[in-house]
This record gives sequence, C-alpha cells and structure tokens, in this order.
Amino acid sequence: MMSVVCVGKYHSVEEALVAKSKLEFYGIPVWFVEEYAARCKWIYLQGASHCHIEVPKSCMDDAIFLLEQTDNVEDEDYDEVQLSSRFWPIALLVCLSVHSIGLIFLLDHLYHWWRKSRC
Repeated sequence: MMSVVCVGKYHSVEEALVAKSKLEFYGIPVWFVEEYAARCKWIYLQGASHCHIEVPKSCMDDAIFLLEQTDNVEDEDYDEVQLSSRFWPIALLVCLSVHSIGLIFLLDHLYHWWRKSRC
C-alpha cells in the first residue's frame, strides 16, 4: 500500500483544484480528498475548514516545491485588451432579446393566470 502525505490545505475548492491541476501537469499523482463533497458544498455545511491535497510520500518534496512557486502575472498584460467595434451593439441586442423573452414569458403567465381566475 502506498503511503500518502498532505502537501496543501486550502480554504476554497477553487484553490485546491488549481493546486491539483498544477501538480497533475507536472506528472505528480494527486488526490483531492474532499473533491466531490466540496463541489456540492456539503463539506462546508459539515463544518470542515480546509480542502486537503495529498500526494505519494515519494513525491512530497517535488510537490511542495511546485506549490510554493507563484505565477507572476504582469498587470501590463491586461492593458492591451481591445474590444471589437461591434461588441456593444451585439451585447445590447443580446440583452434586449433576453429581456423581451422574459417579458413575453411573464405576460403569457399573467394572461393564463387571469383567464383561470375568471372561471
């Protein structure tokens, strides 16, 4: 039987999934102990405070080294985002069409409620 050790405790499911993905990318077998329970929020309702990431004992040093590395993202990478000139008209059209569908549904519901209440 393989012995495993906990190499990370995270407060959120998202942080634990990122750590798990990073270790899997580098070929380290990983177990996110509370993965399925945490995804359906059961773990938080039961009062557990951390999500645990476990790896085989033989991979512990490599896993800890990789998890301690932080990805440095430069702020200037986001300065060059350009929107298409058609973005806002398309966004407005989508919002209006979604709104009108909701309005049609509401009016249809009210009409049927009104007809039913008259009988």
